[in-house]
Amino acid sequence: MNQEQKLDFVFVDTSHDYETTKKEWEAMLPMLTDKSVVTFHDAFTDSYGVKRFLQELVSQHPEYKLLILDTQTNTGFGVIRKNV
Repeated sequence: MNQEQKLDFVFVDTSHDYETTKKEWEAMLPMLTDKSVVTFHDAFTDSYGVKRFLQELVSQHPEYKLLILDTQTNTGFGVIRKNV
């Protein structure tokens, strides 16, 4: 996929560590629009770096809104989008 293509929806479920999650976000950012929705697996637990990355992202960029949902396994999903 080239960066001229735009993504409406992204589901991120890879290594879950902080640095990889940050790199994945930075790689997809040019392909997102104001209406894009990005979900991250394992965003509820503190066992991985996903929750930390998402919390830092929204604290540093108030244009994004974050919803973290718990699941039966307590790993959860993070949903992020721009405030539009």
